This record gives sequence, C-alpha cells and structure tokens, in this order.
Amino acid sequence: MIHDWGGMIGVAGAMRAGKKIDGLVVMNTSVTAPKDGFNPTWFHGLSQTPIISDLLFRIFNFPQAYLGLFQGIPNSYSKEDLRSYKYPLRKFKDNIGPLALARMVPNNMSHPSVAIEKEVEEFLRSYKGPAEIVWGMNDSVMWKLRRRTERLLPQAKTVKTDAGHFVQQESPEKVVESMKKIFKLTSK
Repeated sequence: MIHDWGGMIGVAGAMRAGKKIDGLVVMNTSVTAPKDGFNPTWFHGLSQTPIISDLLFRIFNFPQAYLGLFQGIPNSYSKEDLRSYKYPLRKFKDNIGPLALARMVPNNMSHPSVAIEKEVEEFLRSYKGPAEIVWGMNDSVMWKLRRRTERLLPQAKTVKTDAGHFVQQESPEKVVESMKKIFKLTSK
C-alpha cells in the first residue's frame, strides 16, 4: 500500500533493502521521476516560496487547517477526522513536517530527490507483479500523475473514485476491495 510520499519512500525502502514486492496498491502518489521541462504543482511550487511558505505552513497550519478544501467527496471528513489530522501538528515546534515533505518534491531537475526518483521509476518499470491503482480523481495536487502511473504499471487495473487526495479517507471501501484482491493474488 503506497500513498503520497509513501510511494517513493516505500518503494525506495524495499528496493534499497533488497526486498521483493509481492503486490502493490497505489493511491495518489508519485512513483515516477520528473522529466526535463516539468512544472511543479501549485502546492509544491508554493512550498518553495521563501517566507510565504513558512507563514502558510508554520503559522497558518497549511494544509492541515484546510483539509476540507482537498476533499473530493463533500462532507467525507467528520470534525473528528479533521481534528485528528491537525492534532499532532498543532504546535509551531511540531508543524515543520508538512513543509519539509512538500519541499522534498522536486521543483527542478537538479533537486536532490530526482536521482532516487529515477531509481524508483526504473525499479518499478521492471515490476511485473499484481497491482491496482486506486485514484482520487478530484485530487487538486496529484491529479496529473495518474496516467504516468498507469503507463509505469500497465498490468494494474485503475479504480477511479470521486475522492480528493486522501483516497483512504474518502473511499475506504474501494481501497479495501483492492487490498483484498492483491492479497488474494499474492497469497497463493
């Protein structure tokens, strides 16, 4: 199961540890490296903007305080859900993580993460095992990466949902169905 930064981190971790991946369920993540001339998403471009990004992410607790804007299915987040996403990052000293992660996304080809992203993409290009892609079609950040992911994993069936970025939050039944299919295929 990989989602968001868990895509690169999970695959790179398995790859570097020499572990075999038996099956994959991919949800709104990037597992491909950028190509020359790419433009970062508005979200990731914003994270690279000095002072403004620090104010938004650190002072105004972006994006946690605004998760409702990122949902694709209206009212799919309860008040408790929203509080649980914000709670660990509620203090200024604790909320540097989202900005640091956003800045780890390349904004140009000389960004330090591009090399490992190329390794991950090449590793997955040779992966022929079972896979499913469960994609939130209303993701305002990762929307343009679905087709690249499908080309990288041609054996994967794509399950399109009305979710935004957090597919597991908004369409958990679709995620569980895909998990069960892949687990069944890998446990034979």
